[in-house]
Amino acid sequence: MAVLPMKKVFLLGLEREREAILSRLQRFGRLQIEQVKGQEEILSVKGAETAKEIARQRDGYRDKLSRLDALLAELAAFDSRKQGFMAPKPTLSLDEIEAVMEQEASYLAQVEQCEEILRRMRALEGRQRQLQGQAEQLAPYRALTTPVEDVGDTRDTAAFLGSVAAPELPALKEAVAQQPLAALQVIAVDAAHGHILLVVHRSVAGEMSQCLAKASFSRASFPFPAGTPSEMIAQIFKEIRESESERVGLGAQLAAQSIAPLELYYDALSVVAERWDQACRLGNTDSVFYLTGWVPARAASALEAAVTDASATAQLALSDPGPEDDPPTALTNNALAEPQEDIVNMFASPQYTELDPTALTSPFYLCFFGMMVSDAGYGIVLALACGLLLLRSRPARGQMNMIKMIGLGGLFTAFWGVMYGSYFGYEWFPPVIMSPMGDPLSMLIMCFGFGILHLVTGLVTKMVVSFKAGDWQTAVFDAMPWVMILLGLPLLAGSMLGVAWLPAAGMALVIAGAALILLFTERKSFNPIVRIGKGLYALYGVTSYLSDILSYSRLFALGLCTSVVAMVINTIVGMLAGNPVGMVFAALIFAGGHVINIAINALGAYVHSSRLQYVEFFGKFYDGGGHLFAPLAARGKYHQVMDGLKK
Repeated sequence: MAVLPMKKVFLLGLEREREAILSRLQRFGRLQIEQVKGQEEILSVKGAETAKEIARQRDGYRDKLSRLDALLAELAAFDSRKQGFMAPKPTLSLDEIEAVMEQEASYLAQVEQCEEILRRMRALEGRQRQLQGQAEQLAPYRALTTPVEDVGDTRDTAAFLGSVAAPELPALKEAVAQQPLAALQVIAVDAAHGHILLVVHRSVAGEMSQCLAKASFSRASFPFPAGTPSEMIAQIFKEIRESESERVGLGAQLAAQSIAPLELYYDALSVVAERWDQACRLGNTDSVFYLTGWVPARAASALEAAVTDASATAQLALSDPGPEDDPPTALTNNALAEPQEDIVNMFASPQYTELDPTALTSPFYLCFFGMMVSDAGYGIVLALACGLLLLRSRPARGQMNMIKMIGLGGLFTAFWGVMYGSYFGYEWFPPVIMSPMGDPLSMLIMCFGFGILHLVTGLVTKMVVSFKAGDWQTAVFDAMPWVMILLGLPLLAGSMLGVAWLPAAGMALVIAGAALILLFTERKSFNPIVRIGKGLYALYGVTSYLSDILSYSRLFALGLCTSVVAMVINTIVGMLAGNPVGMVFAALIFAGGHVINIAINALGAYVHSSRLQYVEFFGKFYDGGGHLFAPLAARGKYHQVMDGLKK
């Protein structure tokens, strides 16, 4: 419903009590600490040393976190725990975190043990790759039955064992055939190389060396000094098997390790590291520290109590934001609108002094979502599925808002399904207002009507905001004329409803709105030509509004798409359900087809409903540009940290 009022905070405390005070503020969980500016001007030498020590401690904890994060990522492959879909995270209190940090040495010992095992496993994997490469190099020489120690130069002969380019092998064979003092054995030939053993008399060694050079000869190397290539390959694979056996054993040791303590240690480190991050934002002298920040006004008294509880000497001052301040934005909304806060924040958070558009966005967003999915059966499935997820899990706030939003969208989908008479694609009950398949034109007109209502709401909101800001001219001359035109245009077709005066009223609204735009768009100029010219140019903006209205045809298109796909699924099911075997396939197609249709259309409704808010609605009155309230709090990756996450 609104942006929470903020109080500016200034806290002064003794340096020796800094850690205790920050720990208590983290437990409090509702104070955003700002980066102190200009503290270099008041830092003493000792204060500067304190700031450097704080930064060093912060970096140390961050290094530990990075190290542990990398370790847990590797250990995930050995984690045998079964994690259900959106399974609730275990809870962790700040008192338990402090107990973990008191026993940090034991957790570090487990970290080092796991890292050592992983290092040995990586070394074994590297050795296996090396051995595999050696085996691949030896494979072409498998047919060589002569031990490699016997292949060498003698007093009268020279031996060449290696490979030549395959295209050059025929020329080498011909050269050897013409030389009676040379003998060639072709061991193996592949697409690129010919693997050979050439023995020549020393008197022709130079001549044959030139032939080998022309054939791109490369002498073979062997990993063992003795034995045949086949024996070497057998030895290599034996070593690979032994290495793999050792690696599997080490993997079993990791699998036997409990990863839960390391996850506990990770979240404890995260909480402590966050405190040190915030400590780097403080100002320091040789004996005191000070901080500035923001707290919601409704939590100001609780902050005073928390500071008093942490220190008897710390001094706290609270004040209202000044014109030079830029407070963070914290939103507060009712249960229906709160899930849509993330939709607003994905576009842009409102500025501290700006209207929170969440309450205005929520009913339109949910209504449009329902109109796009538009099947009562689908809506009930979505609502029940989201309700079960919320009952069986403890999702994080962002996930919870998404689940609630889709669940509420499911209720609106069920409503519109009843209006359209669609129940899993069947018309079990007659539609209350219309059938998308039976009367698509009326549905399209209704969608345009909702679009006009949406645009008018945005423009009226702009009028209200402008009046509150004291800018009545923007409200009257920039927003109100378009409201008149958008309301007047549909009334021009009022004769179709049998109300004779509606077209005249509509024409009057359109003419009055156009006149205001024509005469007062350029209010600062007294030159009538300039005013009229700028006014005519502004009136051209009616094409933009018509384009906006046409954008709401997506409500019709996606709603019709849901119905058509559901009818196709039901038609296929009806064709298969003529015998017992067909009934089985029909049931599978019915369940699978409708689940896929729900998923695809819910995703489409989420995206297109957001788009209508961002482009058509927010563009009329909303700027954004604020920054979200980010208090010092305890947050965990693997646990839901209690004590200090109050809104």
